[in-house]
Amino acid sequence: MMPFLFFLFATAENPEWVQIQLSFDRAANHLIEVVAEYPPANTSQRTLNMPVWTPGSYKIRDYARNVQGFEATSLEGNPLQWTKTEKSAWQIRVPIQTGFRVRYQIYAFEESVRTNFVNSEGGYVNPAATFMYEKGAKRSYRILFKTPKTWQVHSGLSSLAPNLFEARSLDSLMDCPYLLGPTTLLQFTVRSIPFRFAYLGQPNVDMPKLLGDIQKIAQETVDLFGSAPFQNYIFLCVFRNGPARGGLEHRNSTLFLSESNRFLNEKGRTGFLSLVAHELFHAWNVKAMRDEGIWNFDYQTENYTRLLWVHEGWTSYYDDLILVRTGLMDIKKWWEKQAKTIQSLEESAAPKVESLTDASFDAWIHNYQPNGNAHNAQVDYYDQGALSALALDLYLRSRSQNKLSLDQLITALYRDYAQQNKPISIQAIYTWLDTNMDNDAVLFLKRNVEDPKLFPFKKLLQDAGYQLGPKPKKADNESDSFEPDPLTAGFKVVDAGGRCMIGRVEADSPAWEAGLSAQDEVLALNGRRVLASSFEETLKWFQAGQTIEVLFVRDGLIGKAQLALRLKPQALSIEPAAELTESHKAIQMGLTQSKTKP
Repeated sequence: MMPFLFFLFATAENPEWVQIQLSFDRAANHLIEVVAEYPPANTSQRTLNMPVWTPGSYKIRDYARNVQGFEATSLEGNPLQWTKTEKSAWQIRVPIQTGFRVRYQIYAFEESVRTNFVNSEGGYVNPAATFMYEKGAKRSYRILFKTPKTWQVHSGLSSLAPNLFEARSLDSLMDCPYLLGPTTLLQFTVRSIPFRFAYLGQPNVDMPKLLGDIQKIAQETVDLFGSAPFQNYIFLCVFRNGPARGGLEHRNSTLFLSESNRFLNEKGRTGFLSLVAHELFHAWNVKAMRDEGIWNFDYQTENYTRLLWVHEGWTSYYDDLILVRTGLMDIKKWWEKQAKTIQSLEESAAPKVESLTDASFDAWIHNYQPNGNAHNAQVDYYDQGALSALALDLYLRSRSQNKLSLDQLITALYRDYAQQNKPISIQAIYTWLDTNMDNDAVLFLKRNVEDPKLFPFKKLLQDAGYQLGPKPKKADNESDSFEPDPLTAGFKVVDAGGRCMIGRVEADSPAWEAGLSAQDEVLALNGRRVLASSFEETLKWFQAGQTIEVLFVRDGLIGKAQLALRLKPQALSIEPAAELTESHKAIQMGLTQSKTKP
């Protein structure tokens, strides 16, 4: 029997501490044992709640589903009566002004930055998926980890001793994940701020070089804002040999999952650095500066915001832009990504159906759980939000001769709101635009984010000295063989064991008009048998405008449809204009120039 936690950790200066111990004796079975002691209160009915979501991931996840073996006792070990009153609530009968203890296990076998995972080699713990709390009670918390001797534990929380951490509020407790196992710890500083990079696993990468690149990202980000909203920062990374992707931001830390071999090519390496830049930027945008809807967290229900296009979208704009500014991404590659995203959205029906503000509000029911028609009716506040940042940045720079920019707007929001401990709002953005430019700037942003429409990118780019147009085709003498113009049937193919399945149908496309549907299996085109692997090659037998017969299977029955093929739209590109004014040159330099002074 372990010593009573309350007497082990209690301090005279603060009797309101909640004492928590996590044990990993059964980590090989993916079980975490949690023992928590709660201080006395002036009531005999004590209710413990487990969060149903975690900030940064806007979906109800019902973490209580992984709780097992719950029991409650007095601090002396005597059993207490308890009952479950809601899916995430446990009510315990306790004598008034008496503390109590609970014990339970968490099943931790879900590899996601939003959940828990442990095995005999280590893992990570997300607080919202692990800890219970009393609603409305102002508590401080101490968390002790009992782990194998070869393990270390890392977190953004203050460490009182090895494996012992403290959180001075519920929000601090819930916003600091833990990495545990035989880890490696690296460090650097930016403006005297200590940064740590702790990782578990064996990444196939030149780690000193990677750490140097991460330091460049941190330096550029801190220099952009002028200061940091944290006193220290830690990157927590799990490298896996199999598929592993994702990151989730926290106030002074980030938890990443990554494939060990993703650094073997430039795309994988740049993708990881972009993720690092994205999650670090969130320490300012969505952690320090956030809107009223997510200012005071309620962990038991949805917390609604209409500004995820700012919190996630503008962060997505800056993640790659910071790589460009630090020399970690080629500017041509960056413009290729912008052109590809613009084209994807211009060819989609969704921006004409849903606005960015509505997409933000409905993130809880849309973004994390899309239906089969989501691509036609729901916009992505990451991608389209990033384009809203590009559009506003270009607009401000071109109209002000590069005297105003999104850099100034976002740093003003940080200075005037986050640093003053005030929530931001859409009105705060409009006020800055009106004060620093005019009401036309307000209307420009308002009608493009509150109404379902896309920004006029062709003109915005032209005003900044860029040309948006079809990507030039290779000359005949540059190509090894003749390739016919690519065609589209209007649906996405999914490989189901070789079978050619329709994954989704684009609105107003040939497949849409022909009545084809997601989950149909395509057997043949004009009598030619097709598999998922041969679909694109089979299309080369036909011409644009030609109507072909599609043989398909739906619900076990064979059907036929007449489908009129179309030319696939030519890929777009963004290039500097042939002739640039001095204003254009200033805009283009200002957009991508580092904010770090040599």
